[in-house]
Amino acid sequence: MGTCDTPHGNEITEVESPNFGVKESDLNIFYMSRTTCKIIYKDIEGTGVFVKINMNNGELNCLMTNGHIIKKELFENKEKINVAYDWGQKIFQIQLDQNERFIKDFLDEGIDITIIQILPFDNINELLFLTPETNHISSFNNKKIYIPQFPLERNFFSSTGQIIKIDINEFTHDAPTITGSSGSPIFLENSPKVIGIYKSVNLSKTGNNGDFVYSVLQYFQNSIYNNEINDNVKKNITQNKVNFEYLNGNFYIGPLTNGLPHGVGKIYNGYRNLIYEGEMINGKKEGYGKRYYDNGYYIGQFSNDLKSGKGKYFFDTGEIYEGEFANDSFEGIGKYTYNNGNYYVGTFSKSLKHGKGKQFYKDGNLQYDIDFNHGKLEGQGRFNYENGEYYIGQCSNGLKHGKGTIYYKNGNIKYEGGFFQNKYEGQGRYNYENGEYYIGQFSNGLKHGKGTLCYENGKTKYEGDFFQDKYEGNGIFGYENGEYYIGQFSKGLKHGKGALCYENGTVKQEGLYFNDLFEG
Repeated sequence: MGTCDTPHGNEITEVESPNFGVKESDLNIFYMSRTTCKIIYKDIEGTGVFVKINMNNGELNCLMTNGHIIKKELFENKEKINVAYDWGQKIFQIQLDQNERFIKDFLDEGIDITIIQILPFDNINELLFLTPETNHISSFNNKKIYIPQFPLERNFFSSTGQIIKIDINEFTHDAPTITGSSGSPIFLENSPKVIGIYKSVNLSKTGNNGDFVYSVLQYFQNSIYNNEINDNVKKNITQNKVNFEYLNGNFYIGPLTNGLPHGVGKIYNGYRNLIYEGEMINGKKEGYGKRYYDNGYYIGQFSNDLKSGKGKYFFDTGEIYEGEFANDSFEGIGKYTYNNGNYYVGTFSKSLKHGKGKQFYKDGNLQYDIDFNHGKLEGQGRFNYENGEYYIGQCSNGLKHGKGTIYYKNGNIKYEGGFFQNKYEGQGRYNYENGEYYIGQFSNGLKHGKGTLCYENGKTKYEGDFFQDKYEGNGIFGYENGEYYIGQFSKGLKHGKGALCYENGTVKQEGLYFNDLFEG
């Protein structure tokens, strides 16, 4: 059984039943009480998870845990183990008899996982059998994970961390675990699919190891198809006869009418992964159903085999769309929630924001209120920045473009004038926080061309030519004591011919200037 000190920066939460005290974001805690269990055999304790495995002739309800918790000699000797669920308040017993149930370990394949079939018993409907991840998660390195666990002689714990290294059949993570947690299921954050089983601290003590469920399923399916299941075990598989096969290799299990899928059924792909469960009419998805995709899953209404009507799409990234669909696309009114918590409410067309809509920060404060055109900001509207500043004006192609005004948090104008592709352009006025202000020409977001920079009291500080935000060419610079310089500038400095004058216009000194210094 693996042990590990709590890595820095991760969370671990003890759950006091019945007031569990676990955050809603850590998967639904009620489900954890029905799918995560404690395994007890004499002085051995570990954690396990209930899973359902799709096969060519049905589904197999199983308990999955570590091979070093349920050792081969236990089922060779037909020992009995206790399985506690519902926070340990309910217990049922499993006799490890290979003649009656499917039992398979994968230690010979270098994978520390054992699968045990759970036969029907009076309270089996109280258990929740989760779907294991059938794909390798090599692209999920550094993804956050969640581990529910039953430590030795302790209450239920949940911990979080992330995947830090991926190998062929196993991965390393930094989620904290406690003695007795071997066999715990590992989930990607906010995902209901089991991706792995916790094993132990790795040899370098840089983290904890988990074995991929994906790898086990490959060997497991081979066991199924190589007829390693005896007749008694086959009787206890939930029987689902294949009723209809598609040309692309998919197959349907459910009622037929006139030889076509019709009613509530399930569709599996050629790899026997569930891809649809719900209503069918005349061979097509019609009505309410759930469809699984490579990037997430959809729950809602279908028409003529396509997502159409009200529904909800859950992306693997954590983003969610909820609203109207048509022809397999977001269409009409909907809400799109980003994985950072920000969300948009408005109209969609062809899965893009289009028409009237508002976007909000995760705390509910308005981010922008503006029209959209095929996913991009367009027209007159308002955009609120996280620092409290806001823009009111024209947008095009997703950018500030045309006439507009940016305001400071206190409502005072920061900039008013022209914009071109998100930058100040043309004639405008910029007000500095110290009270000074500039009126003149802009280009590419900078003062450029003719303009006047004034002190807070309205007196001219500089009037003349600007080049990329600096004085350049001919201009007049006024000092706060009333004196002023009139002449040439370069790169923001007095440079070339010029004269320094008193407030009354009398010349104080006249000649050549070099890098702001008088040369005579």
